[in-house]
This record gives sequence, structure tokens and C-alpha cells, in this order.
Amino acid sequence: MRLLSAALAAIVVLAASLPATAKDWKTLRIGIEGAHPPFNYFDALGELRGFDVDVARVICAKLKAECTFVVRDWPDIIDGLTAGAFDTIISSLAITEERRKRIAFSKRYYRTASVFVLAKASAITVFSRTALDHRIIGAQEGTIHRSFLEETYWSTTVRPYPTEEEAFLDLAAGRIDAVFVDKLAATYWLAKHDDGRCCKIAGPEMTISQGIGVGLRKEDEDLKKKIDGAIDAMRADGIYEIINAKYFPFSIY
Repeated sequence: MRLLSAALAAIVVLAASLPATAKDWKTLRIGIEGAHPPFNYFDALGELRGFDVDVARVICAKLKAECTFVVRDWPDIIDGLTAGAFDTIISSLAITEERRKRIAFSKRYYRTASVFVLAKASAITVFSRTALDHRIIGAQEGTIHRSFLEETYWSTTVRPYPTEEEAFLDLAAGRIDAVFVDKLAATYWLAKHDDGRCCKIAGPEMTISQGIGVGLRKEDEDLKKKIDGAIDAMRADGIYEIINAKYFPFSIY
């Protein structure tokens, strides 16, 4: 019995010392918000649509991987990745140095500026910290927009919202003075929603990230290389431009 126990112990030690088997990534779980049109959203039939969704599906095709989308509220999406609820985030995740401390990123697959959205009748014409003193500015919880406001416009009241849509609706109803958001999402809302008639983009266009990339766990270096290669391939073969033109009349790369 003792000999058997010793043999089993030796096997356990040997197994622990062997290198981990690399994943083949033939299946891939993709974390996504589903509430950030035109990048990711649910249509009237409950189908997941948008620029991020199309890019994700092309990446999966190029990796020859079977992919599933896992919908997660935005404030919890990075925690979901690090906890293993999904393998990547393809959901307009901005690349920042602060986020790089927790996760890795692919190369960017688009970039966008950040802007203020105001009511058309707003008296705000200057966007310095002192000019926005005591104003109420909305931003989505868990975004770089909220963090930027709190770090830069610290004398304003920053009101967080679960989704951008809720922030926009409060702006249209006159409950806040402005929304700080990415320009492409703002342009889409102003053009596509009746509530958008109230409002306008104003102020300077700000670059507060290094672009938008796929979020990955730091240890999944092999998956990062595969996804970087897929992004390069879709840029080279023209598929990226086809997806881009489906949503925007100009390049967002």
C-alpha cells in the first residue's frame, strides 16, 4: 500500500513539473456588452448586431474557431475576463495604460475621439475645468470617460449610468448638463433616435485612449498572436473595409 501511495505521489509531482498543454483555441467565448450601438446591440428580433460583432465573427472565421458571445454588464466585463467567464472581450474596449496593468490587448481595430454632447439650447461654450464647475456631466459606469472626467473635471458632478443610452435620455430630459462619450456612439445616437434631435456634439475632440482593441488575459499570449494575425489579415484582404462601410461612411481605423 505504501509503495502504491509513493508511486502515485511521484506521478503527481511529475505531472506538476511538465509544461502545461497549450490551448488549441478551437472554441472561443467572447465577452460583449450588447448595449453600445452601432458597435454592439440587440436588434428588434433579439439578435446581437454591430461593428464589434461583425469583427468578432471574422476573427473567429480566420482562427477557424467556434465562437459564442457572453453578454456582460459593462462595469463587470474586465472582471469577467480575468475570472475566466470568457476568453476575450470584443466590445469596443479602449486600450489604456491603467487597463494594461490587469489585462493584455490585441493591436487596435479602430480608434475614436471623445466628445461632449449638450442640449442645443445649452449656454456652455467653454470646456475648461473652471467653465464646467458645478455642472452635472453623465458618463457610463466603468468607462474611460467617467475616469477622465473625475481626474480632469474634478469640480464637476459626474453622474454614472449603467448604459450610454440612459445618460443620453437624461440629457434629453434636461436632468444633466452634458454627456461625455465617444464621438462615433454620439453621432449614431443623434442621427438614429428621435431624442437625439434635442442635442449636439460640442467642444474639442479629445484622444484619451490608445485605440480600441480585443481584451485578453495576460497569460494567453498565444491567443493574442492569433488575434493580431486575424486583424492584420482582415485589413489586408479588404474584409475590414467592407465591415467599416456597413456602419460608417468614413474609415474608423
